[in-house]
Amino acid sequence: MRQVGRDPQTFLDKGIRLHCDKVIDRNVYRGFEKTKSTGLCNNPDVIRTMALPATGGGVDTQWSGKTADQILRDVNQIISDVWTDNDCSSDALPNHILVPVEQFGQLVTRKVSDDSERSILTYVLENNLSRQQGGDLIISPCKWCRGAGSGGRDRMVVYMNRVDRICFNLTQPLRRMGTEFSEMRYKIPYTAQFSEVRFLYPTTVRYMDGI
Repeated sequence: MRQVGRDPQTFLDKGIRLHCDKVIDRNVYRGFEKTKSTGLCNNPDVIRTMALPATGGGVDTQWSGKTADQILRDVNQIISDVWTDNDCSSDALPNHILVPVEQFGQLVTRKVSDDSERSILTYVLENNLSRQQGGDLIISPCKWCRGAGSGGRDRMVVYMNRVDRICFNLTQPLRRMGTEFSEMRYKIPYTAQFSEVRFLYPTTVRYMDGI
């Protein structure tokens, strides 16, 4: 590796840090079954609802079969539910939405209509309830939302993204300890410590399944 300009220790260090980042990512969004912890996408204390069907008598709730207005209806409905449950306080008006990567791709690539240049994402960001109340709404893709809902359905996560509402603590960032020699081998310990995601006000978070 040195002959091709790649230092083995640097390669190892980057690999361990990448693995630690992935572990923390899973901890934040889904938690670990082994420790019975949960994350932002699957906390049992959060109220969950089902998306409305595309048609009045239908059963298909997925965004792939919905129009821009029907997707906006789902978004505004869940924002309204959170806002109403918190006495319409501006401090509880959701400002962040997570959706699966596939659904985010639909929002970006599908147009509002055949004769429109606006994407559904732009349309939703311009006309959602949070924006109409003077707030900012961010819609982001999250791979952990896929299959996180009841019955393995895809889930939308809506919440107020503020540290006094929801947070997690990185009490010990990843750091390398001293090299040890034992049993004819070198050992290089790495340590890190972090907490489970804490929902300080669970009513400011809401799930919608079946999107």
